[in-house]
Amino acid sequence: MEDEGHNIQSVSNILKEVILNIHQSCQDSSSQVRSSLKWENLADKTLAKGSYVKSIHEGVMIIACKHSIYLQLVTMQKRRILQVLRKNYPSLAIVDIRGVLDTVETIKEITSHTEKKEETDMEKDLLFEQIIMRIRRLGKEGER
Repeated sequence: MEDEGHNIQSVSNILKEVILNIHQSCQDSSSQVRSSLKWENLADKTLAKGSYVKSIHEGVMIIACKHSIYLQLVTMQKRRILQVLRKNYPSLAIVDIRGVLDTVETIKEITSHTEKKEETDMEKDLLFEQIIMRIRRLGKEGER
């Protein structure tokens, strides 16, 4: 509709446009954070080669390490990594970093602390598949 050179739109059309714009900008910013938040960008090359981010739970980033040497590197670089996370990714609200050895026992230990007693069989099956895949991957790396 036109009124003296002005385009008059219904409120519902305006709201649709606003919501679409907000939704698009949220998707763009979250994909930028996901693409820039890589362990290789946070840790040095040596540490990144032998470790990875296992999980983030209640402000604690769990770093799984393939060997105890990498576990020591996590401890030594913890302060610097936390500073980078707080500066560049404040919305993650990371307050601590913990390194763990990447073994089947470690995976069970981490999940047992975070899982609820009402866990369904489907969740247990998924966890079991993840453990089996990790064991296979470690076996293939050991063959090289």
